[in-house]
Amino acid sequence: MASFGYDRYTLRRSMPLTDQQSAGPVGLVEFKLLGPLEVTDGTRQIEVSRPKLRALLVVLLLHANRVVSLDRLVEGLWGADPPASTTGNLHTYVSLLRRLLESGARTDQHRLLVSAPAGYAIRIEPEQLDVTRFEAAAAEGDRALLDGRWDDALAVYDRALGQWRGDALGELASEPFAQAAAARLEEARLAAVEGRVEARLALGHHAALIGELETLVAGHPLREGVRGKLMLALYRCGRQADALAAYQALRRTLADELGLEPSPELQRLEEAILLQKSELDWSPPARTALRAPAPGDLATVTLPAQMTALVCRHDELNDAVRMLAGCRLLTLTGPGGIGKTRLAIAAAERVADHHPGGVTFIPFGSVADADLVLPTIALTLAADDSVGGSPLRAVAEHIGDRRLLLVLDNLEHLLPATPMLAELLQRCAALTILATSRTPLRLYGERRYPVPSLTLPDEAGPPASESVDLFVERAQDVEPGFELTGANGAAVGDICRALEGLPLAIELAAARVDTLSPEEILVRLERRLDLLTEGARDLPDRQRTIRGAIAWSYDLLPQPSQRLFARLGVFAGGATAEAIDALSDEVVPNPSGALPALVDSALVRRRRGAEGEPRFEMLETFREYALERLEAAGEVTDARRRHAEQYLASAERGRPPLGHTDVRQLEWLEPETDNLRAALTWALEAGETAVAGRLAAALYRWWLDSGRTVEGSGWIERVLAQPTGLAEAVRAELLVARGSLGMNLARYGAAEKDFEQARTIWNRLDEPAGEARALYGAAGTRYRLGRPEEAEGLARHAGDLAERAGDDACRVRVLSLLGAVAEGKGDTPGAKARYAQALGAARMIGSTPDIARCGAQVAMATLADGDAGAAASLVEEALTAGRVSGSLAALHFALLLGGVIALERFDPEVAAARYREALAICRDSGQRHGAIDCLEGLGAVAHLDGDRLRAARLFGAARTLLQTSGLTDEPGADRDCYDRHLAALRAELDAQAFESAWAEGQAMRFDEAVAAALGTGSL
Repeated sequence: MASFGYDRYTLRRSMPLTDQQSAGPVGLVEFKLLGPLEVTDGTRQIEVSRPKLRALLVVLLLHANRVVSLDRLVEGLWGADPPASTTGNLHTYVSLLRRLLESGARTDQHRLLVSAPAGYAIRIEPEQLDVTRFEAAAAEGDRALLDGRWDDALAVYDRALGQWRGDALGELASEPFAQAAAARLEEARLAAVEGRVEARLALGHHAALIGELETLVAGHPLREGVRGKLMLALYRCGRQADALAAYQALRRTLADELGLEPSPELQRLEEAILLQKSELDWSPPARTALRAPAPGDLATVTLPAQMTALVCRHDELNDAVRMLAGCRLLTLTGPGGIGKTRLAIAAAERVADHHPGGVTFIPFGSVADADLVLPTIALTLAADDSVGGSPLRAVAEHIGDRRLLLVLDNLEHLLPATPMLAELLQRCAALTILATSRTPLRLYGERRYPVPSLTLPDEAGPPASESVDLFVERAQDVEPGFELTGANGAAVGDICRALEGLPLAIELAAARVDTLSPEEILVRLERRLDLLTEGARDLPDRQRTIRGAIAWSYDLLPQPSQRLFARLGVFAGGATAEAIDALSDEVVPNPSGALPALVDSALVRRRRGAEGEPRFEMLETFREYALERLEAAGEVTDARRRHAEQYLASAERGRPPLGHTDVRQLEWLEPETDNLRAALTWALEAGETAVAGRLAAALYRWWLDSGRTVEGSGWIERVLAQPTGLAEAVRAELLVARGSLGMNLARYGAAEKDFEQARTIWNRLDEPAGEARALYGAAGTRYRLGRPEEAEGLARHAGDLAERAGDDACRVRVLSLLGAVAEGKGDTPGAKARYAQALGAARMIGSTPDIARCGAQVAMATLADGDAGAAASLVEEALTAGRVSGSLAALHFALLLGGVIALERFDPEVAAARYREALAICRDSGQRHGAIDCLEGLGAVAHLDGDRLRAARLFGAARTLLQTSGLTDEPGADRDCYDRHLAALRAELDAQAFESAWAEGQAMRFDEAVAAALGTGSL
């Protein structure tokens, strides 16, 4: 067995495989998840030993052939509260996993792990994954069971269950990312076990099943289907008393644990056992049920003919059919336009053969009175409602024991009638109801299936998805020559993403291609409710326009929920329950009480946030309608102001105080990014400069430490451009903020001016703390601009002011800067002493970002003293502090210096991991200078690995980008390290090869070079 552990990967993988190891089809890897994780390639077992690699593989396999976002992968590997920056580590793990799995891949077409800008995907055939094989076999068994093909069903279920080797996902089942999937797979296994038991009962294996069923009951005491099969098996073996005792045991368990009675079906089975009804007796070869088919069963199917084919929805259709086989009331829920009716009709067509009593479709969209539900059913079934004096009795007597499927469409506005449907189900033991409703019916025994949106295309790559398929299909209905091409594919993909996979919206958009190109449709989607009109004239009003679809649900809401829905339109990206409660006033005094109706109607979605708290969101199409309602009520301005002031108060309250640098206090801002952007946009457009300025000042630290330097600079530019409305102190804060962000973007000249202006204002206001920070920033720009003497003088002055103001954090950074100035002068002992002072001060105040920065600087100084081992230990402490701090800026700095130390210790794998993580941070935040350092570091890594041409390309790209960006080199040990590797590279390659590779690197754009260095592009 070839074992590839993370730490020994390079050593073991460099050895040639034996003939036995390399046997089998190259690149055909088989994965097993129904038990402990197992990976094989032909006859070779591949050991994925590290926990993070195993978790990464399982997350990808659970979403096989679909792109898994970086956020989802990070959550899978590090949980809901990951370290501040995990992207680089994630890319490293992906790279290791790819090398582990694809040792036999010959070309990119044979790759298992593929990259996309949004994340990664594992590309496999269905037969390569045991979960897929199991699910396909289980579905085949279900069909055979429904058809009464007992022998076939038993054989197929045996094949399905033979895939299992233990608990699903093995030791990973308890991980948060795997719990839902493990539970779903276990439920599917139990359903297959029950199906297999049913087939064996039908084949007469009653006595042999009793032991297995008793074990199942002991493990799943509340599972009524298993208990019913045990009762039937016992009865058929002549053990009537034991069968009744099994029922009474379930009844006691349900009463004690849930306060419930057994289901009507099980109660009828108990009665049949007491009366020893002949229908319970086994008689081959016909399918045995708890009751015989009624003589009046008919195969009448009255489903509306569809003018267009159902596009996609294969998984949803299979799910609905499977759920119908296991329940008597299934409700398809979801917002208007999601495709509930089409899915219900398709599911009814699929199961029609299993309902000899017939299948009847009854639309209720035009029925306005709940009292007319039963009369409408009676009229459609031609039941004589004069019999018995009530429509319920008439319908029940007309249906009798027939195995009938009723498809009841659009019940959301008739909910008061649903208790009568429950009574109808109790009276008619063989009746099944498939309902569609925008809200659940909330009846006992109801199973709900929320119909999801269509899948969306990835932002990069070909626009392949269910939503695109639907768009093309409907576009061809109005423009037969329409085709998806390279020219319009991007626009079609953007349209589908903008409409969030809502089928009705996509159909209405596609219907406009007879007059508009996809590009023109995309532009007009800024006002989507005005564009998405002109549906087919023979459709109900609620389906002819997207506005009509939403209005239908909106009009059914109670007034408080309508008012709350309109106000929720101001939230972008959702809101917490606490934020929604802040909307309370005399009009909506209890937002929490009005919210459930919005969730039930599917106008608002509830999801779990990163910290486990619920968040409430709207589709953007619904949000636009909500804002229309808000505008119609004349409340837009007031709601926007309250929204902005709410987030301003939260941002100012959560901002760490002066002199404290624990940016973890700012983590709550992450899920509120869209709301903060919306608040800033409104404040600037409404002329509320004071609100915009205070909010930008409160967010500056978050922008800086979370890597949003470009975005933050843009907002501050817009605020400072306002002619009036800013208090002097706020203006000075914003100038320091813009200067600090500008330093990270290498805009040293502009930053120098900002710091000088801020210093002047703070001096005039007699604010030593503010002046100290402005002076520190000015000193930093002087140092970066090659004027170390000026930098040293300003830094010393800043330190004096900071001490006077009690700003310990500023003092730490001044000491660090003085160390850098000493290092630039070649005074290594002096630099090390200053760095050590700064690190000690940072530890005293508990500033983890500064511990990360200063610790990395001490580590580099220690390396310069020749103690590489001590340097490695120090940089590990710095990296730990950087990850704990929540500051991407601090972590990036520590990663860069940690990469240099790994290079100097001839450890290319560790160096590569650190540079790639740092580069990912730079890519996401737009820090070109830091990215260029990473490119050079990865060039040195390639040189150490012996890949000299790749090294030359990376160095060529880095040096050219440095020159074209107008940036300058900074002196230091990292620069010395890169220069040594570059000089050695020039000596090792012949001149022509070096110049050719260098020129290839020079020709690369910034984004191309970054993608290539991270392994998501070619180099």
